[in-house]
Amino acid sequence: MVKILLVEDSTTQAMHIQLLLEQFEHQVILATNGIEALAALKEHDPDLVVSDLEMPELDGLRLIERMQIDYPGIPAILITALGSEDAAVEALRHGAAAYVPKGRLESLLEQTISNVLGVMRTDRSFAQLIGCLVKNDYAFALPNDASMVSPVANFITQVTSGMDLFPSMENVRLAIAIEQALFNAMFRGNLQLSREQYLPDEDIELDGIEPKIVAEKRAEEPFSSRTVMFSACINRKGVEITIRDQGDGFDTSIVPSSNPGATVDMQRGRGLLMMVTHMDEVHFNERGNEVRMFKKTRISRQPIMMPTKREVEARNRP
Repeated sequence: MVKILLVEDSTTQAMHIQLLLEQFEHQVILATNGIEALAALKEHDPDLVVSDLEMPELDGLRLIERMQIDYPGIPAILITALGSEDAAVEALRHGAAAYVPKGRLESLLEQTISNVLGVMRTDRSFAQLIGCLVKNDYAFALPNDASMVSPVANFITQVTSGMDLFPSMENVRLAIAIEQALFNAMFRGNLQLSREQYLPDEDIELDGIEPKIVAEKRAEEPFSSRTVMFSACINRKGVEITIRDQGDGFDTSIVPSSNPGATVDMQRGRGLLMMVTHMDEVHFNERGNEVRMFKKTRISRQPIMMPTKREVEARNRP
């Protein structure tokens, strides 16, 4: 059972969201604003926070900022309404894991929660070995298959977690950016599907069921022979991800700016928005079929001091 802190000042909306969450057997703790939420975080130690943006006393944006200081290991998902776009983008830039529009709670909220918590539970069995790595280069040729997306993202974040490159919440944000970029490459790029034909942020991995048009496209040429090339270079400075599809590309002028204060149209691409807010740099090629994303190391390290020969001898002396 997942313990979720729901922060919502509207009684009617809070009841609606609570019922949605309890359908999936989540334990729900209610708070009506950011001040109550901070007290509940201290008392209940939830697994995840789902918060409205516009609230009295302490709104969702300020709550995210406080959580980054006091509770950096607890992910937060925002609920956004029309007219709150600028505040939502700012919250994503300040550490929120994801957002869900109020009009799409039924179709998106539970899947978003599952995705975020799935990254948090990544297997750490090789953590000690991975911690010894100093550089890793990976390259995959991926089919246009949604079931491959999460394993790739989780594999990369298992490595970055083991190397201790980022705080846990930044590993979650890295995985989300990778997932969204892969979905765009597979279904918007290689299969050339419109948002109306296939919405990966709604339909991914729902009991293995996918829209019929995806299977049809995969069986046709030139789509059937197309793959997504994924590469990752991970070192002590950070992560560089390159994802290239074999489609016709797209108009990169619609990509949201990563600059603070830039105006963003949240309705034109939820995935693109989370890519540019969760990574330090995002660059598309001119054609629009390749993206390069960078995330810099967030954790400062003390230099490793190797023991002297005398110290080693002293330790081994009976």
